[in-house]
Amino acid sequence: MGIYFNKGIQTSESFIVGSLLALSGGYLDTYTFFGRGEVFANAQTGNMVLVAINIAQKNYHEIWKYLIPIFSFLLGVLISEYIRYVAKDKKYHHRQYVLLLEIFVLCIVSFIKRDNLSNIIANSLVSFVCALQVESFRKMHSTSFASTMCTGNLRTASENLFYFISFKDRKYRDIAIRSFSIIIIFIIGAVIGTVITLQFKQISILFVNIFLIITFLFMNREHL
Repeated sequence: MGIYFNKGIQTSESFIVGSLLALSGGYLDTYTFFGRGEVFANAQTGNMVLVAINIAQKNYHEIWKYLIPIFSFLLGVLISEYIRYVAKDKKYHHRQYVLLLEIFVLCIVSFIKRDNLSNIIANSLVSFVCALQVESFRKMHSTSFASTMCTGNLRTASENLFYFISFKDRKYRDIAIRSFSIIIIFIIGAVIGTVITLQFKQISILFVNIFLIITFLFMNREHL
């Protein structure tokens, strides 16, 4: 169990927090894909490719569907850093303020109707939330970590698996296991998101706030 739980790790970088955020990350991707016009809120690389494809096919009217969420993601990173800067010496840790902002924005999304124009707005807000999260929560057990996408976690897991096989150092084994675990949890979040989104459509995004509220309360024990 020491692989996952370590008293020397601050709460915001713990495996529990990482797992809750990974669940929310997987959920959000399937929400925007199945509920908001097949756009990925987290995977901006995919959206960039879709922009390029539509430019090549001269479908210029379609590029805004993917381009606006990309710019929203950029804005989310900027706002996350601004919160970190202004939240020094405040009641809560800056990551908790980020979680509260995420919860608020996702509540707004639940009221946005489903049509082509409204979906662009909703997807942009979800991309904004994903950027807030990935920028604010970047480490787990002092190792690089991403809660809203799997590519970096897969690289970290594979790299440390190689190091463990090569050097037999348990430190690398533990990092690999945690990283692979987070990928599995992300997939579980995506499965949950698919089932609930297909059932509850627009308002299904409110279920993500359950994970975020639990994360906030868990972090509130230490304000970290």
